[in-house]
Amino acid sequence: MIRAHLWLSAGLALAIVGCSRRPSRMEAPRLDPEEVAARAMERYDTNGDGRLSGGELSPGLRAFAKTADKDKDGILTEAEIAERLAACVASRVGLQQWGGVVLLDGRPLPGATVRFIPDPVLEGVVEPAMGRSDAQGFVDLRIEGSRVPGVRPGFYRVEVSKKDAADRETLPARYNADSELGQEVGRDVSRGGWKLELHSR
Repeated sequence: MIRAHLWLSAGLALAIVGCSRRPSRMEAPRLDPEEVAARAMERYDTNGDGRLSGGELSPGLRAFAKTADKDKDGILTEAEIAERLAACVASRVGLQQWGGVVLLDGRPLPGATVRFIPDPVLEGVVEPAMGRSDAQGFVDLRIEGSRVPGVRPGFYRVEVSKKDAADRETLPARYNADSELGQEVGRDVSRGGWKLELHSR
């Protein structure tokens, strides 16, 4: 079975991201927590019970729930989403530097493109970010056109792709076109950096 895990390691961070965890002074995006929370409920609450759980959670919201779901009941309410986003806005972080590493079967994966794609409810407010892994599998993500590395605070679907010389995808679709990987980005999230571990078997 092919599996992927996005997980954190404080020790790893010291080795790969150093001081790059500091937020940038770039102006924070104009995000309305209540509006985004309402948009999430409208888009994902398929059974109309006013709550999001299980298959209703997008990859980004599943990651976001780790901090937003205050009572840890596996359910996100509109109020919980809005409260977490309000804290994000209050932090006044415009750009969070976000370095990490990509492994395939326990070994560094060079030449992979990692994309952080904003959840649809954040489209038009938060820009996507991407980066390419070096020989050691290290990646510094940045918004297209930005002069400095970094990602907007928010919640994202994560895609990993590696093409061969003929522009054919070498990684399974579950890591890119059909990816269910998600990640929240924020000043108080993943302080140790991130590690994306891919398994081919």
